Amino acid sequence: MAAEDFGGKMLGRPIEIVFADHQKGHLAGSIATKWFDDQGVEAILDVAASATALAANQVAKQRGKFIE
Repeated sequence: MAAEDFGGKMLGRPIEIVFADHQKGHLAGSIATKWFDDQGVEAILDVAASATALAANQVAKQRGKFIE
C-alpha cells in the first residue's frame, strides 16, 4: 500500500515489493546477491536480525547499493 500511496514510482522507475524468508546470515547474503545482481533491486529494507542484516549489508556495500 505504501508503494501505491507514493505513486508507484520513484525517480521514474516503478516500485516493486519483493520479499524472502532469509532465516540465516549466509542465506540472507545469497538472497541479496541474487536480488542485486540478477533482479535489478536497488535497495533492501527491513532486515530484521543482526546476522542477516550484516550479511546483506556486506553484499550491498560491495555493489554500492542501499540497505536499511
